[in-house]
Amino acid sequence: MQAKLNNDLSVWEQQKALALDTTTKEIVIALKKQLDGSHIHYALRVHKDKPLVQLTDTGNGANFWAKLKRERPGRGALVEYMQAGIVDGSAQDKVGPGQMLGFCGMGVTPPPPEDLGEMAAFIKKSRPIGLFRLVLTRRPSKAALTPDDVLYVSRLSRMYGSSPEQNYTIAQMLWGIRNTPGFTNLQPWVIFFIPRGVLARSMWAHGGREMTLSMFMSQVAPGKEGFDEPAGLILHKHYMPAVVITNSGQQHPDCAGKAQFQCRWKYMTGGSGKAEPSAAWPAPIEKKLKETAWNDIHVHPILDRAEVKKRLDALTPSMFLDGAASLKGDDDAQAIS
Repeated sequence: MQAKLNNDLSVWEQQKALALDTTTKEIVIALKKQLDGSHIHYALRVHKDKPLVQLTDTGNGANFWAKLKRERPGRGALVEYMQAGIVDGSAQDKVGPGQMLGFCGMGVTPPPPEDLGEMAAFIKKSRPIGLFRLVLTRRPSKAALTPDDVLYVSRLSRMYGSSPEQNYTIAQMLWGIRNTPGFTNLQPWVIFFIPRGVLARSMWAHGGREMTLSMFMSQVAPGKEGFDEPAGLILHKHYMPAVVITNSGQQHPDCAGKAQFQCRWKYMTGGSGKAEPSAAWPAPIEKKLKETAWNDIHVHPILDRAEVKKRLDALTPSMFLDGAASLKGDDDAQAIS
């Protein structure tokens, strides 16, 4: 390991010397990997007059907490606190030193091989192969969230519909939970999941876009190992949590109603997932997710369950009613706010 580290550092120093050369000439960077402990930032844009750069990264190249103290919260970032996710940062006049040898240069990407407008239109049709559930809770003031605070859990739904334009990414859903009604007392959560095993393979397969979850359970799952239980799709067995997003209340007035990442999971081969940051995942929500069948919803007992369920189904696009009823033939692509 020491010999490997010495060799890596030697190569690193050579590339750093090339990067510090300010003469105008082309340089070919021979380093074909990211060294342990190093970090790569992406320059989102530079100021037209001042020596300022805006980065997009998990850490944004600077101490995020210090920025919150110097600037109005939420001014330069999408999230209230930098907990997880890749976001655009505030303007800064230098790049942080990182864990290794500090800033060693900036590269310029080559011209696009195709028209960017055409590429953007193509990307809009990219299908996010994932699942999600919407959860609504009371917003606790000081006490921790309890199971009784969970008011609603939606059905398990795909992050896409049957047509190429029906794609709902994490970024779009972050945008969609800003300034939700009653956010002072009510808190929305969107939990994204990664499909596993035969479910994942079926979602990836040719024609997978048109296959709903109910079609999978009736046409693919029967006879497959792991689907012999009546519960159907099971959390942590057939799909695993990946990312949680929510929005802020009135703890910080400048951030009230703004969307934020709550936590994300890291999975290692042969091991279980770990939420980051630790203890950020509300256990009562996980409990309700486990108790609520994939094709059912949870409504708090204080509400008229039958009436509320009927009204919710009437307002929900049919693609998000998968497994609950026959598709109603309405426009699944209608916006949800």
